[in-house]
Amino acid sequence: MLPKEWLAIGFAAAALLYLSGAALAALLCAVSVATSILIGAAKLRSVGIEFVTFSAVVLGVTYGSGIGALAALILMTLHMVIGGYTGAYVLWVLPVYAGVGFAAGTVGGSPFSLGIMLSVFANLANIVFTWLFSRQYAAGFLPFAVSNVIFNLVVFRLLGSSFQS
Repeated sequence: MLPKEWLAIGFAAAALLYLSGAALAALLCAVSVATSILIGAAKLRSVGIEFVTFSAVVLGVTYGSGIGALAALILMTLHMVIGGYTGAYVLWVLPVYAGVGFAAGTVGGSPFSLGIMLSVFANLANIVFTWLFSRQYAAGFLPFAVSNVIFNLVVFRLLGSSFQS
């Protein structure tokens, strides 16, 4: 079951961002939380659909490394809680996604190529950490990782050029 408190936190954060003049951040946060709600409700946890990577890259490029990392950390935490993801892998998934947001603000480049590169990096890092620390789940993580890279390829191809740095 989806805790109403987490929904309230996600949408309150988006509303505060919007009111503070950060409409882009508010929109990306709202889309990310809404996607997490749909994934959780549809029980599609093994499919790599999430807008955290796209949001982290766009916000990192637009507002800087700190905002990109913070947004990734908050949005992935919400995604995992809302989607019902639990397990030891939370300990490496959250820092990896924060690293994606941070790198987006420091590496530079087009959102499309940067987003694809960071998506591949994040998924490879998560595969390695899963193999090292929760080997029994590594094979089950592969479909998520592959579908996540494909999903991000499509999202960055369709929307990435709208957010040129």
